[in-house]
Amino acid sequence: MADVSTVEPASFRAGDTVTWNKTLDEYPAGTWTLAYKLLNATTSASATVTTSGTTHVATLTAATTAALAAGTWTLVGTVTSGALRYTVYSGTVEVLPDLAAATAYDGRSAARQALDALKAAYYAWTASGGAGRKTLTIRDRSVTFESPGEMVERIEQLEQEVARERALEAAVNGGVAAGRVYVRM
Repeated sequence: MADVSTVEPASFRAGDTVTWNKTLDEYPAGTWTLAYKLLNATTSASATVTTSGTTHVATLTAATTAALAAGTWTLVGTVTSGALRYTVYSGTVEVLPDLAAATAYDGRSAARQALDALKAAYYAWTASGGAGRKTLTIRDRSVTFESPGEMVERIEQLEQEVARERALEAAVNGGVAAGRVYVRM
């Protein structure tokens, strides 16, 4: 079993068990009851919270998270004691798709999908002479290009966006983002 976090999750995969410990000096377990609730626009789910000494132990079971749709959820933590109630946490959580239960999955970002489709359309269009207009539908959006040059401009914009996404992902995962590093001594 992995180490148990001491902070609320920023993201987790649907179908996984998620556990974290919360020590609240002002609201110790045994005196205060901690509750966590996940909410989105259409539904909600609750974490099971137990105690270990003065620490609260929150768990979202595999069955609970399996029922959650992928997307951004709001996580709210409240403590109660008698008639008193205080909010001790409010933040967003990204629920990632359950890849173990998936039959297919395209993990590319929207920008990467658009870039790949646009490049394929560009190569096909220029191979056929590049005459006339070219209408391309990516996901649920249609775009009409008047010339291959116009399409190249959009390809360059998407390449920059994908590069920014990769740099951000590298930084989040502990890597070094490409680019300039400035140092002052």
